[in-house]
Amino acid sequence: MIGYLKPKIHNQQLPNFYIKSGSQGNIVRNIYEEVEYDDYENQLIDELSQFIDFDLHHTWKKSDYLKMLVCGQQNVHKSLECARNHVKFLFWYDTYEPNRENLNSGEFYIFGYDKQLRPVIILKNITHDNLNDFLYLLETIKRQVLIPYYVESWSIIVDLKYQMAYEIKIDIDIQQFLLQFCGNLNAIYIINGDVTFQQVISVIPNENQIHQKIKIIKNNDDLILFISRDQLEEKYGGEWPPVVPQVNEYLKFITVDSIDEGNRKILEFGQRTLVKFNSMGRKKSIDVKKSMNSCTSSLKIQVHEENGNALLEEEIQLDSDSESVESIKHEIETKLEREEKVVNTSCCSQSKCSIM
Repeated sequence: MIGYLKPKIHNQQLPNFYIKSGSQGNIVRNIYEEVEYDDYENQLIDELSQFIDFDLHHTWKKSDYLKMLVCGQQNVHKSLECARNHVKFLFWYDTYEPNRENLNSGEFYIFGYDKQLRPVIILKNITHDNLNDFLYLLETIKRQVLIPYYVESWSIIVDLKYQMAYEIKIDIDIQQFLLQFCGNLNAIYIINGDVTFQQVISVIPNENQIHQKIKIIKNNDDLILFISRDQLEEKYGGEWPPVVPQVNEYLKFITVDSIDEGNRKILEFGQRTLVKFNSMGRKKSIDVKKSMNSCTSSLKIQVHEENGNALLEEEIQLDSDSESVESIKHEIETKLEREEKVVNTSCCSQSKCSIM
C-alpha cells in the first residue's frame, strides 16, 4: 500500500481554465472527477453507455466513459473498443503478481512531487521484461496516490543517461499507455540525452496531444522550474538526500547530562525500528537491536535512497571477545566520560534507512 504518499493538499477551488478548455469537438480536460460535464460531453456519455455489452469493473465511473471518448476521438464505436480494452486492463491489474525484483531495480520509481503537488515518476529503462511491472506501478499510483479533483495527473522524468545519449528508445505502446492512463499525464521531462524535440516526436505518435506535454531539459536549472529542489535527487539538481551525519559521529556526539542519560540514549538507538523503501514505496521494517545483537564481528549500517541506491555505508568493529551490543555500550560510555561537553545531533532523521 502506498496511499501514505498522497500529497498534502489544501481544499481550494481550481480555476475553470485549468479544469477544461476548448469547446465541442476540441475539448481539453485536466480534471475529470467531481466536476460537471457540459451538454455535449453528457450526450456522448449517454450514447456510449448504451453500447456497453460487457461487465464493467467495480471501479468504473462516469468519468471513465468520458476518458474512453477522448481516447476514441469522440467516435462512439472507437470509444467502445477503448472501453473494452481498458476494462480488460483493470481486471488484469486485480490478479497480476508483480515481479519484486523489477519493482526494486530502480529502473522506474515514484519520487517527490512537482510544484503543483503532482507525483513525479522517474523512468530510466523500460523493456518488455519489466513493462507489466511499470504499468502495475502506474495503476497503483493512480488508485492510491492521486486525489480526485485536486491531483489527477503525474509528471514523468525520462532519464536517457541509461540509454544511448543520442537516441531515445521507447518500448511502450504509446496508444495503450495513453488509453490505460487517459488524463493522468501532465508532462514528460526528458533529461541527460543529446536528442532534439523532432527526434522525440518521431518515435512518439501525437495521441491525445502528447507532443505538447513533452519538454527537453538541457540542464538541471530548467527542471527546477517545474519541480522544487527539495523534491529532487541531487543527481537532478535537487537537495535529496539531505545531509546525514555519519553513524560514528552519532555515536561520538550525544547531548547528555549524565552517564545514565547517555546509556538511555544508547538503548533508544539500539531499540529503534528503521525502514527501507522500494520503488513501490513499500517499507521493510528492521529491528535495530536484533540486528546489533546478531552481529558476530561488526555492525554494518547502510542508508538508502527511496529507490534503493546506497547513500552511505558505515561499519563498526565489535570487540573480538564480545559478540553483543554490550561492547558498543561500553565503548560509548568511555567516550562520554572523556567528553566534558558534547554537541547534539541526530541520525537518519530525514532518510529512509536500514541496518544490516
